Amino acid sequence: MADTVNLQQEYTRGQEAQREGDFVTARESFELVLSKEPENAEVLHALAVLDLQQGMLEQAEQRLLAALELNRYGVGYQNSLGDLRVAQHQYREAESAYFEELRMRPDFALSHLQLGRLMMRIGNHKRAAKHFQSAVQFAPRSAVAANSLGAALMTVDKNAKAADSFKRALHLDPQMGEAQANLGLLKLRQGAPQSASEYFSRALELDDECAAAYRGLGLLNVAQGNCSRAIAAYEKCIAIDATDLEALQGLARILRDQGAREQSLVYFERAYELVPTNVDLLNEMAVLQLERGDLVAATTTYERALQLRPSDQRSLLGYGWLKAQLGDTKVALSRLSSTVQSGRADTDLSAVYALLLGRAGRGREGIAMLEHRLRKKMPGAEARRLHFTLGKLLDADNAYDLAFHHFRIANGIDRTVFDREKYRHTCEQIIEGFSGMHLERAARAKSRSDRLVFLLGMPRAGVRTIEHQIAKQERVLDLGDCKLIELSAYRMSSDSGASWPIRADQPTQEILEQLSRSYMAQASFRYAGNKDLVIDATWRNFLYIGVIELLFPEARVVYCTRDARDIALSTYFYDLQSEPGLSYASDMNDIAEFINGHKRVMAHWCETSNLPMHIVSYERMILDYDEEYGALMQFLGLADEQAGSTAPVVPKLPKPSFLKSTSLRKYRHYKAHLESFVEALNMPPDKVF
Repeated sequence: MADTVNLQQEYTRGQEAQREGDFVTARESFELVLSKEPENAEVLHALAVLDLQQGMLEQAEQRLLAALELNRYGVGYQNSLGDLRVAQHQYREAESAYFEELRMRPDFALSHLQLGRLMMRIGNHKRAAKHFQSAVQFAPRSAVAANSLGAALMTVDKNAKAADSFKRALHLDPQMGEAQANLGLLKLRQGAPQSASEYFSRALELDDECAAAYRGLGLLNVAQGNCSRAIAAYEKCIAIDATDLEALQGLARILRDQGAREQSLVYFERAYELVPTNVDLLNEMAVLQLERGDLVAATTTYERALQLRPSDQRSLLGYGWLKAQLGDTKVALSRLSSTVQSGRADTDLSAVYALLLGRAGRGREGIAMLEHRLRKKMPGAEARRLHFTLGKLLDADNAYDLAFHHFRIANGIDRTVFDREKYRHTCEQIIEGFSGMHLERAARAKSRSDRLVFLLGMPRAGVRTIEHQIAKQERVLDLGDCKLIELSAYRMSSDSGASWPIRADQPTQEILEQLSRSYMAQASFRYAGNKDLVIDATWRNFLYIGVIELLFPEARVVYCTRDARDIALSTYFYDLQSEPGLSYASDMNDIAEFINGHKRVMAHWCETSNLPMHIVSYERMILDYDEEYGALMQFLGLADEQAGSTAPVVPKLPKPSFLKSTSLRKYRHYKAHLESFVEALNMPPDKVF
């Protein structure tokens, strides 16, 4: 009898230690009891929960299954099994275990709470709210249940009820930082950032380890354009709670937008590990893999998405296009055909399918399919997409006049307005403000910037192509189209008490140093590791070469060029007018005006800027790829010295498949349509300056 009492006391001691977080004492107590009673289901269950809390999943599973074998009706055993399956990312099995607990005990609030959390993780917010409501019903004094219900209601836009739930949680537990943080998130959703910030601060005063508050600060700083603070907030949130899905995705997206693709992919993959059934995450990962040039990995990721959701149009779209790029056009057509022929394909998928038919030598089938679809009434954006695609197919079929007819229709739908006078005036102001005299008198930031390269040029002149080739080198960090220099230019103006464009000699040394440091922080330089080169491939930086020189006097510039007529056609043949800075793309005379301004500004920089500049010709990349690519690698310092050789060894990369001779001098087929464009140019179209 005394032994039994002592064992019960030891078990109670272990429970108290476990509640207080003293896992060492708890384990000692439980194992002592188990050594005396090896078939004690309660102790096995308690040890399994302790193992789970400490991440010892395999041992937790063994003990939990043993406890269930001894007592399949043990209170909370199935709930703990559900928790284990969640930790193992086996969500269906977790759901079954929670439901088994509720089958035996419908009022077991903890299982309703855990089911709600599981539903939130997999994105089923309505079911989550239902289970949280049950948790509140059966545990009306639980602040955690009330707060969780509020979070679910917030995601389904029931904001008033969500606010009531958060306030109820704070009434039950006034020290609950997470409820304060959730009220901040609610205010942020309602467009009240100042009020949101106050709630986040209050939450951190109550609990300096409140993950929700840091997640909220991440969202707030993203909305305010402060990426470096957003990154720091998300990182802090993830350090506290490595399973915070929103923070992982938020951080991944910021890093992606700043061009830190490798780091972005790491966080997307961590998010995906938590929710391996999330097709949207797989699609985002595939796009990143595609942007870094890994077509095989991107295809595999799309295949995983399609296994989960065979009719997902975004996955089908990416998969079909990638298979075609890899030379498997027939496979792509086969995979997409059932969705297209059933009439379930959206406009984008139909357009890609038609282009695949063209690649397979069945272009006229694609033309007929699109002509039939265009007879139906549809939104302007969809009609524009189909006319662009039809134009491409007709161009490939040598029906040039009819192709141009469809391109003209496409560009006329919901056409944006390009302010020629404003653009012309901006170019002239830049040339005047960054004259040789003003540049000579201007201050310079002193930060080391010799590994920074700016890749720029007109859209459709090969900037993206060259970027992808450079980024394949292991020694290169690609920031992509990060737009950070443009932001720096406008901050430089406002900090100097002026509006852009300003004079080069207006910013003080202090302003330049601050902007230089800010650029490096926001451009994720801390993620560069041992990279020898950092590439900023924002094409619009041609307007800001003077700004680049002030901030990074040791930087280099790679300027991509192409015949103006082919640039114009390639621009006009794509749906680009809604892209930032491309409002000119839907009118040939607007394109001519933009090219004129571009060439005037670039000619000015060549005369006045001290930055080393290397010119890459799109035409020479096609006609003499090895020589042009080799010269670029030498300029970038990526050609290695080899013992016994006088010439540097250029890293070998095959010529990209899309650099085709058919892209050269396409203007020959459209001379009649280019007459007014050529007349509007200020110089011969094949001249760089």
